[in-house]
Amino acid sequence: MPTKQNKQRIAAITASLVLSCAMAQTWVQTPAPTRFWTSVASSADGLKLAATGFGGLYTSPDGGMTWTSNTIPGFGPLAVACSGDGSKLIAAQHYGSIFTSEDSGATWRSNNAPVDSWTGVACSSDGRKLVAVAGAGNGLGPIYLSTNSGATWTASGVPMRPWGCVASSADGSRLAAGDEAGYIYILSTSLPIQVLPGRQPARPLKPGTPLPHQSTGRF
Repeated sequence: MPTKQNKQRIAAITASLVLSCAMAQTWVQTPAPTRFWTSVASSADGLKLAATGFGGLYTSPDGGMTWTSNTIPGFGPLAVACSGDGSKLIAAQHYGSIFTSEDSGATWRSNNAPVDSWTGVACSSDGRKLVAVAGAGNGLGPIYLSTNSGATWTASGVPMRPWGCVASSADGSRLAAGDEAGYIYILSTSLPIQVLPGRQPARPLKPGTPLPHQSTGRF
């Protein structure tokens, strides 16, 4: 969540992690190990960082100056998100499980979320409301939600889609999810709102309503 004090930015490149200060005007490669990075997350002040991809998950407590490997069972997660203070983390494996941490990645726990092809995660600034999406690259997948920092998970009731990414508002009340078919959906409380290509007005969808296939409309 950007603030006036948050002047650090981090980006994932195929092999290296680079850090930016002064509102992305200068980028410096960090001493993080060479990996195929797929997802990075940052605390509000930019000091606590988490990065994951093929080969594991790493965290930094000092703005990317030093990195520590975090042991999570199975193959490395492909998506990671963190709370505003960086203490709570969520990491999801593609063709695997969802793990959460409440101590900046020192320890991890699994939960009742099903094994799936997870592709994206997000969380509220306090780290209590979490969301995970699945499906992209492996057919159709669900959206799962947690309101207790990942202790338990429930299916959102949104129809299966090839979900690829997701984002959350600071309070966790609004979510945005994108799929491989070219759509972005906004979810506010329990009502999903469809946003179609072609600048068409958003339309509310009742739970259980099938979502459309790829539109032929133009952006």
